[in-house]
Amino acid sequence: MVFFPIDFTRAEIGWVLDLIGRVAEEGHMDALALVDTFGVTSPHAMQYFVRRVRERFDTRL
Repeated sequence: MVFFPIDFTRAEIGWVLDLIGRVAEEGHMDALALVDTFGVTSPHAMQYFVRRVRERFDTRL
Protein backbone atom coordinates (compact mmCIF):
# COMPACT_ATOMS: atom_id res chain seq x y z
CA MET A 1 0.00 0.00 0.00
CA VAL A 2 1.46 3.37 -1.03
CA PHE A 3 0.53 6.45 0.99
CA PHE A 4 0.07 9.35 -1.45
CA PRO A 5 -0.51 12.62 0.47
CA ILE A 6 -2.10 14.89 -2.13
CA ASP A 7 -1.20 18.61 -1.88
CA PHE A 8 1.26 18.05 0.98
CA THR A 9 3.70 20.57 -0.47
CA ARG A 10 1.48 23.48 0.55
CA ALA A 11 1.07 22.30 4.15
CA GLU A 12 3.31 23.01 7.16
CA ILE A 13 6.12 20.44 7.16
CA GLY A 14 5.74 19.48 10.83
CA TRP A 15 2.07 18.70 10.30
CA VAL A 16 2.85 16.59 7.23
CA LEU A 17 5.56 14.64 9.07
CA ASP A 18 3.15 13.99 11.94
CA LEU A 19 0.50 12.80 9.47
CA ILE A 20 2.95 10.42 7.81
CA GLY A 21 3.89 9.13 11.26
CA ARG A 22 0.27 8.46 12.17
CA VAL A 23 -0.34 6.58 8.93
CA ALA A 24 2.84 4.54 9.46
CA GLU A 25 1.96 3.67 13.07
CA GLU A 26 -1.83 3.39 13.06
CA GLY A 27 -2.42 2.32 9.48
CA HIS A 28 -0.44 0.47 6.87
CA MET A 29 2.15 1.95 4.54
CA ASP A 30 4.58 -0.08 2.43
CA ALA A 31 5.86 3.01 0.64
CA LEU A 32 5.42 6.76 0.54
CA ALA A 33 4.90 8.75 -2.67
CA LEU A 34 6.19 12.32 -2.40
CA VAL A 35 4.88 14.28 -5.35
CA ASP A 36 4.12 17.91 -6.04
CA THR A 37 0.60 17.44 -7.41
CA PHE A 38 0.05 21.18 -7.92
CA GLY A 39 3.51 22.14 -9.20
CA VAL A 40 4.23 24.73 -6.51
CA THR A 41 7.46 23.36 -5.00
CA SER A 42 10.97 24.20 -6.13
CA PRO A 43 13.44 21.34 -6.69
CA HIS A 44 15.45 22.50 -3.64
CA ALA A 45 12.37 22.47 -1.43
CA MET A 46 11.49 18.94 -2.55
CA GLN A 47 15.05 17.78 -1.82
CA TYR A 48 14.74 19.30 1.66
CA PHE A 49 11.43 17.57 2.28
CA VAL A 50 12.75 14.18 1.11
CA ARG A 51 15.75 14.60 3.41
CA ARG A 52 13.48 15.38 6.39
CA VAL A 53 11.30 12.34 5.67
CA ARG A 54 14.33 10.04 5.39
CA GLU A 55 15.70 11.36 8.69
CA ARG A 56 12.48 10.53 10.52
CA PHE A 57 11.09 7.42 8.78
CA ASP A 58 12.45 4.11 7.60
CA THR A 59 10.14 3.58 4.65
CA ARG A 60 10.55 3.14 0.93
CA LEU A 61 10.14 6.35 -1.07
